[in-house]
Amino acid sequence: VRSANRFGLLDDNPYVYLAGEAVVLRGGATDPQDGLIDGDTSLTWSMATVSAAASPTAKAVNLGTGAQVVIEDLAVGTHVVTLRATNSLGLTNEFTIPVQILSTQTLNVAKAGGGNGTVTSDPGGVDCGEDCVFTWATGAMVTLTAEAATGSVFTGWSGGCTGANTTCEVMLDATKTVTANFDLVQTNSSATIYLPVVQK
Repeated sequence: VRSANRFGLLDDNPYVYLAGEAVVLRGGATDPQDGLIDGDTSLTWSMATVSAAASPTAKAVNLGTGAQVVIEDLAVGTHVVTLRATNSLGLTNEFTIPVQILSTQTLNVAKAGGGNGTVTSDPGGVDCGEDCVFTWATGAMVTLTAEAATGSVFTGWSGGCTGANTTCEVMLDATKTVTANFDLVQTNSSATIYLPVVQK
């Protein structure tokens, strides 16, 4: 069994998803007699909820048949998904995996001041610019970087970040709003001095 839609921030564990994300799993089996087992009636998916915001369900719920299953709207918590393979003789075998659904928090990035600039994030997601709102798992640490445009200067952070360094770290233990402040570069005005013309 493998995940068919890993979330970018969580690729080290293919069975961890963010709340609201559809869980897509694909699976199959091999048998000495039948070879590859991937038919619609030979593979059966079921799921039991171990721990979740909703009440756990010890009894497995049928999810359908076939080589792929899509599970939507899972509550935050741990769910156990089982794939049962049946060969032509009616013999069965099962493979069970835990699927963990994480709660999320939203990071809102705003820009203020008379200048211009961009704010990006590590891990990626915020590119403000255009994409100024992003969602990560609760507890994620996000580093924001501000870059002033030509003719502007970054003057500091406000809200969920403070200070004048161009980078700042935000822990998403709750929904956060961070503002990056940019001002226009001040230039000294020049004056033209006209000298009198002396005629001989």
